[in-house]
Amino acid sequence: MVTAKSLLYLVAFASLLAIRSAYCHDYSNVVVGILPTYDAGGEDFGPLFKQHLPLRLYRQLEKQGVRVLLLNPGGNYKPDDEEWLMDYGKQSGADLLLITSLLKTQFPEHGDAALSVKCEILDLNSGVRSPEWQNSVRINRRDLIIDYRRFLGFAGITLVGPDTPFEKLPLGKAMIAIGDQIGPQLLQKMKTAVAAKIAGTSPIQQVNTPSKDELASPPENIHPADGPCDITLKILYVSKHAASKSYTIFVQGREESLGINEGVLLLHEKMGPLLLQWSMHDPPYRLPVQEYYQATPNVDCSKPERQLTINIGASGEALLAWQ
Repeated sequence: MVTAKSLLYLVAFASLLAIRSAYCHDYSNVVVGILPTYDAGGEDFGPLFKQHLPLRLYRQLEKQGVRVLLLNPGGNYKPDDEEWLMDYGKQSGADLLLITSLLKTQFPEHGDAALSVKCEILDLNSGVRSPEWQNSVRINRRDLIIDYRRFLGFAGITLVGPDTPFEKLPLGKAMIAIGDQIGPQLLQKMKTAVAAKIAGTSPIQQVNTPSKDELASPPENIHPADGPCDITLKILYVSKHAASKSYTIFVQGREESLGINEGVLLLHEKMGPLLLQWSMHDPPYRLPVQEYYQATPNVDCSKPERQLTINIGASGEALLAWQ
């Protein structure tokens, strides 16, 4: 005979099992949007550091099975503009936003300098912003006086000499060290959120299900046709009713700019995430575009939508859509 006390124990045990299973979860029911690292320090090396950190975090989280997006909120992006972030983040198909800021470098009287990055998470379903936390690494101050700006290119593409990637530079190693701190911390916070959701106490009330026009990684049990397949890409300035005819673009680390014809780029790509890194050379007057953009749309050769449109809005923000 099952008593009320026994039933209570069974319910509690089931809740514990649910929470435990969340800690082994593959994270596929939550989409994380990674915003560009905000340069709050104003150092000469800031543009190069902030360019590479989001991509490092993307690759790190993707390996853990996280559904993750690289977001582009425009040239006027401010990490404290919560109303704008809520609106843009939801349009992108994300549930959580990872907000990182490169802080002012600390130079003690003696010894190494300290590079610090501030992190926050914004829950787009509840509007709750997490308490901030910081990660720091030490770096020889002499390694910060290198003219890093002359190495500024596209993340993952920047080279120093013929075969020295950014990650081999002292600044690159510092970026990797900070990224390796942030990734596990975010995963831990996601585990807590998923566990709380299963227990019925999470502020995440629902999970956005991206439509075919949104670019989060596809849900499980989708079996796309074998690739590769032909796709076309174009960039539109939607607020100005115009299209970009001049831009530099890297696709999976390959420069494909020479293939642009009247603003349209034809690609032959296999299925899966496609790393795009681009910069426009013909933005309309006073449109606050970013210096460079990064995104990872998912190529699904089983779907009829093969034209990828990069829509640049009035604030320079990018939203991608398959048509």
